[in-house]
Amino acid sequence: TFEVGSTATNRASISKIIRGRKYVTNNINAGAELDVDVTVSGVVEGDVVIVVPETDAAPTYSNAKLIWCGWARNGGITIRFTNTHGSTQYQTNAYWVYLVIQAS
Repeated sequence: TFEVGSTATNRASISKIIRGRKYVTNNINAGAELDVDVTVSGVVEGDVVIVVPETDAAPTYSNAKLIWCGWARNGGITIRFTNTHGSTQYQTNAYWVYLVIQAS
């Protein structure tokens, strides 16, 4: 456990940081979304989730317009991928890295 933040009003006590990676195979049509559930032991709703591609190639396939976000749920995380391109299907298989931060 460690604390971050310069004052008591914005200070967080970090109790655990969990790192993992998930290989995602997908074909996301233009304008569509894909939710990927990942089981992660000890994760609870309200934990902070950060998701990033393991390489630059993952989000840049064929001038893709891909956005993503992640959130915690009891027992795991969900990663949502949204293809905002008007006509191109996103079809890159890649590893995505996640961090789950448990803080109070």
